[in-house]
Amino acid sequence: RLADEALAKAQAERQKAEADARQKADMEARQKADAAAAAANDKTTAEAGEVALRLTPSDRQRIQVALTSLGFDTRGNDGALGPRSREMISNWQKARDQPATGFLTGPQQQALLREAAPAIARYNDDQKKIEDEKKKADEDARAKAAAVAAAPAAPVPPAAATAPVAATAPAAAPAGTAQWAGKAMCDFWPGPIPVSVTVTDGKGSGTGTGRSTGTTVTVNISGNSYSGSINARLRNGNPKTLVGSFSGALSGSQIRSQTTVRADMANPMGPNVSSCTIELDRAG
Repeated sequence: RLADEALAKAQAERQKAEADARQKADMEARQKADAAAAAANDKTTAEAGEVALRLTPSDRQRIQVALTSLGFDTRGNDGALGPRSREMISNWQKARDQPATGFLTGPQQQALLREAAPAIARYNDDQKKIEDEKKKADEDARAKAAAVAAAPAAPVPPAAATAPVAATAPAAAPAGTAQWAGKAMCDFWPGPIPVSVTVTDGKGSGTGTGRSTGTTVTVNISGNSYSGSINARLRNGNPKTLVGSFSGALSGSQIRSQTTVRADMANPMGPNVSSCTIELDRAG
C-alpha cells in the first residue's frame, strides 16, 4: 500500500511539473508574440513619421554622410536609404539607447546631423563646388552657342550662267554617334582605369570599373559640357570609400579634368584624400 501511495504521488508531481512547463512555454510564446507585434507597430509608426518629414534626396544623402562619418558605414551616399542604410540607422539608434526602428524621427535627424557636423560641412562645401563648376560650364556652353549663332553666314557664290541648274542634294545628316575613350587615374591607384563613352545625338554616359577593388569612374557628356564622379575603394577589404566629382566644357575633341576625392570616413587606414585626373579623346 505504501508503494502504491508513493507511485501515485510521484505521478501527480510529474503531471503538475509538465502542466507548469506547458503553462510557462505558452506564456513565453505569448510574450514573444506581443513583443513582435509591438516592434512591428513601432516600426510602422516610425516609418510613417519619417515619411511625414518629407526628406529630399539631398536630406537622405546627408543622413548617409553623417552615419558613415560616425562609423556606421552606409557604403555610399546615393540618397536611397536602402537596407544597408536602414541597418546603420538602427545601429545608430541602438548605440544611443533609442528604439531601433531603422527610421528617423525629426529630433533624431537633427541630432545625427549635429553629431556629424564636420563631415556635413565638408560635404556641403563639395556640393557647392560641384554646382558652381556645373553652372560655369553651362554658362560657357551657352556663350559659345550664342557666338556661333551670331556669326554671319558665308556668302554663297552665284552659279555660272552657262552651268546647268542641278537639283540640290540634301545635306548629309550628321552621323549622330561619337566614341570617346580614355582613362582615369588617382595618386594612390596602381594603374589607370579605362573609360569609354558612346555619345548619341549629343548625349552619352559611360562607366569604367577597376578590377581589383570595384572602383568606378563615370563620365557623362551632354552637348558641349561633361560631368562625372569617382567612387574609389581601397584594397584588402578596407571599407573606406573616397568620392569626388568633376565637370567642365569640352575642349575640341578632348576632355582634360582634375578633381580631388575625399574619404567618406576619415581614419588612419589608408589615404583620406587623393588627386585624380581624367583624360578622354574623341575617336575619329
